[in-house]
Amino acid sequence: MDYPLSLQMTALRIANSRGVPGTAGAIGYTLHDGRPVLLSTWHVLFGRGADCDEDVWLGEDVQRIGRVLYGKIGSVQLGDETIHVDCAVASCGDLREPRALGHDTARVGDLVTKCGAATGITTGVVVSVEESDVVTIDGRAFAASRQVLVRSLESDRPFSAEGDSGALLINASGRAVGLLWGTNHRGEGVACPIAAVLYAMNITLS
Repeated sequence: MDYPLSLQMTALRIANSRGVPGTAGAIGYTLHDGRPVLLSTWHVLFGRGADCDEDVWLGEDVQRIGRVLYGKIGSVQLGDETIHVDCAVASCGDLREPRALGHDTARVGDLVTKCGAATGITTGVVVSVEESDVVTIDGRAFAASRQVLVRSLESDRPFSAEGDSGALLINASGRAVGLLWGTNHRGEGVACPIAAVLYAMNITLS
């Protein structure tokens, strides 16, 4: 499979001020003022009790690249659907990569790729867009409804692992369809539908 241009890069490994590792998913732009922001997950940017205005680091205490702005973990109402999201944004200074080529809706059978800080580039197939489970994050239980589930195309390699949270799922057209936040015991990736993430964060990827 040829990877979209947006994935032909080294994954940006980030960490919050409490040392929670993750991946920089993409640069987005706020709809209210057009400010560039770094998109990742709530449990990466706010994990272990981190709060707004705390530092975000590239690598592990290598370079400060911004500050935590805001995020959302829990359910959002998008149309007539209740969808779980785990997403947050940070300021990003002069950082201008990684970028996505807009967004789309994930569909069962879609081939997708992700570039994560832990496992690099992996390919998979969307096996569900209505995955639901109860998950515990930072000691709080959440009903994670209508999630995107991705199974690796490589039988000897998981699609994702701890540290990949925040990576985008990119379809064959180079468009984002999900924000990766979890992995199950089979190595399958679990992601929020990207439309719900963009809505919750009031941003665009274009």
